[in-house]
Amino acid sequence: MTAAPLDYAPGAPIRRRTRIRRLSLLIALVIAAIVCIRYGPQTYQQAKFLYLQHQCLAYTAPVDQVVYDENSPERLKQPGYIAMRTAATPVAAYIAPPLQKIGGVLPPIGTGAGRTAGSGATLFLHERRNAAGQSRLILVQRNPVPCLSPTFRYPMGLEVFVFDPATWQTASRSLLDWRGGYCENHTDDLRIFAGQIDADDASHFTIRYEVKGKSGLIDGRLNKTGDGVIIDMKSGPVKNFE
Repeated sequence: MTAAPLDYAPGAPIRRRTRIRRLSLLIALVIAAIVCIRYGPQTYQQAKFLYLQHQCLAYTAPVDQVVYDENSPERLKQPGYIAMRTAATPVAAYIAPPLQKIGGVLPPIGTGAGRTAGSGATLFLHERRNAAGQSRLILVQRNPVPCLSPTFRYPMGLEVFVFDPATWQTASRSLLDWRGGYCENHTDDLRIFAGQIDADDASHFTIRYEVKGKSGLIDGRLNKTGDGVIIDMKSGPVKNFE
């Protein structure tokens, strides 16, 4: 007699392989769940920060957009402007949208009474690079605060920030200490327009302003070492510190 073949004999190795695959998938899902629980919130927050940081690095505003105005109450009715005060006069200040979301997370200038990014009108916000190609996030802002003590490092009371951008592995760092020493903020019918990058010079930018109808130009440049900004009152009624 010839033995009849058993149809179910080859099924055992197949079932074993299926069980092994299912077990491997289960182990992978458990490991993924552990990683998500352990690192998920931190990774999400870092991803969110890097996204907003990129928006700041690429931020631009129209050349004719007024971002700081000491003599135009009507401007406060326009979207994006907030009211700041110097004495009894309301000042219309425009804060860049990405900076409104990320400003409180960026490190302040200096310690103690350091300035906070996004607390003043955004005059300039963009990436600039020095001669070595180092990327920096540059922020120039202005608060209409009366000059009660020598706290301004730059003319016109400009507050300048230089950040080493964050990466997936590192946090953002403030590279420019406050080191105040001057008292000159020129709160006198001042109007400032959105700063513009220089397409031909990766380290350079300009900011246009008016005082009592007289126009002027602020020249800004990331220094060679990438840890500071050189401000030059290029023209107009506001002068450089002597």
